[in-house]
Amino acid sequence: MDWRAIIQGIAGGVLGGTAAAFGVSKFLGKWWIEKQKAKYSTQLEELKNNFEKELKRVQADIDRSIFVTHAHFDTEFLAMKEVSQGLAEVKIVYRRLNPKEVGKELTETERSENIQRLETVNENFLERLEQWAAFLEPEIYDEFDHCHSGADQELNRLRTNSPHEKDKTINAEYFWDSYRQVCQKIRDRLRSLSVLPRA
Repeated sequence: MDWRAIIQGIAGGVLGGTAAAFGVSKFLGKWWIEKQKAKYSTQLEELKNNFEKELKRVQADIDRSIFVTHAHFDTEFLAMKEVSQGLAEVKIVYRRLNPKEVGKELTETERSENIQRLETVNENFLERLEQWAAFLEPEIYDEFDHCHSGADQELNRLRTNSPHEKDKTINAEYFWDSYRQVCQKIRDRLRSLSVLPRA
């Protein structure tokens, strides 16, 4: 018996078997890795698609929110502007009828014309206020309404030709206080609506 041949045969078989086992395991490892890569690639693609859909949905919500906020701001700003313009007309005539400077008294004709003018502009102011009421903050609406009431009280005093200086002072204080309050509330509201850039 040739021991050498037997040892060579066994060694060759072992080496061949080992090589075959190594080759099979290498083949199976590559196959398993490719299968896992394909599986995870599909899952990754699904996740990517879901994230893209979610991103588009969130972006649409943001765009809609920006549009609504912009429209709200524009409408509210326009409402405050329109009503403020009406109030400015009232203020101008009110000041003409009650000049602060001595010696600026009106003639009877001018006084009569300005009383009529105050009545007209105050009514126009009230109409604007009511047209835009739904778009004004309640506090701002109330202060505008106080201005209208103050001008209306002064109109009643002027129509009755009340000589009481006290009534004139009370009316003036009420009107000008309401005027200052509404101006401040508008400034505060605009400041609260503005978007400041980040520092």
